[in-house]
Amino acid sequence: MKYSLTWDLDSFFEGGSSSPDLQDKIKSIQDGLKDFESAANNWNPERDKPEYSDLKDLLHYEEQYTKALMQCNSFITGIQSADVSDLNASAIHARIIQLYSKLTIIQTTLKKKITAIEENDWTLLVKMPAFSVLAFALSEWRQQGSRLLSDKEEALLANLRVDGFNGWSAHYDTLVSFIKIPFEEADGTLNELSAGQAMNRMYADPDPSVRRKIFVEWEKAWGYLAPAFADTLNHLQGFRLADFEAHQDEDFLVEPLRFNRIKRETLDTMWQAISANKQPFLSFLDRKAALMGKDRLAWYDVDAPVSLGSFQSKTFSFDEAVDYIIEHFASFGPKLADFSLDAVKNRWVEAENRSGKRPGGYCEDYPESKESRIFMTFTGSASDMSTLAHELG
Repeated sequence: MKYSLTWDLDSFFEGGSSSPDLQDKIKSIQDGLKDFESAANNWNPERDKPEYSDLKDLLHYEEQYTKALMQCNSFITGIQSADVSDLNASAIHARIIQLYSKLTIIQTTLKKKITAIEENDWTLLVKMPAFSVLAFALSEWRQQGSRLLSDKEEALLANLRVDGFNGWSAHYDTLVSFIKIPFEEADGTLNELSAGQAMNRMYADPDPSVRRKIFVEWEKAWGYLAPAFADTLNHLQGFRLADFEAHQDEDFLVEPLRFNRIKRETLDTMWQAISANKQPFLSFLDRKAALMGKDRLAWYDVDAPVSLGSFQSKTFSFDEAVDYIIEHFASFGPKLADFSLDAVKNRWVEAENRSGKRPGGYCEDYPESKESRIFMTFTGSASDMSTLAHELG
């Protein structure tokens, strides 16, 4: 095998969730945020003008601690994804979320003070070389600051978010770690698949009977925990709605639209375009069902490969998939191909097909190291190769 199926996270913090370096990093962030909070509370925009040198320092600290927390969060998320049974990682993740809450409170203080700057002073400030490159982000902060509640109320919401929002999200991840899918192979071997393994095979196995067997067990396993998942999702949404109400957002879409920097009209137009042009896709699904000898596709057939007569869907080794992707990336641009190949060679990708991993795939940033890591489970299907190409891209 030319390329490793497992990633390298030790280059960030050696020792996984037990890393002493990670503990030291978290402690340094915790101590630094105390000083940052004090500086933000003491900052007086009126006394700081016209040079705003204190604001320069504050924005530097904000960037520094945002990157540091992202670095730690990406790392511990990777550890959790690769081994859902790592309870120590879950505890560390909770600590990081608490520090994010503290950073949010400090950012709230800065946003409100920036919002209070007089318009004439603000116009001059964002034209200064030190701030002009940040004009867009600072203007967003100024807009956000105009809708914030009192300092105490925003701090309370930030602290409640740790358990009332992030905590429920972590609870969902914990529940997923208990999902096991029993499956009997053709030779009689009984395997216990993790949620990630089962999902990949259910979507990509060329044998429809295999897909159906896994789907039946999949429904049983998730159905058993359905009430717990329903509670989790309801509480997540309940917190969001309470947050929206506190900020007098009458429509539940106001904050998501604001976060994504789009207008309601833009969203509606996107959905209208989808509705008006979905027929070719629906026709494709109907044709696929016919080729499979079905009146309509089951859920587990939508992504499945089609086998016709002597034609069987192709599977790929990880090496073959990487080489195929790099070859076709090169036809688009050598920089893309070279960068992607370096990422694989330097073990930026976790792709091993083993139990105990989370389902799904993602790409996570490590801003302090200026690197990324890709998480997925590669089972050899064309869909898996597409996922790898997507994340590398």
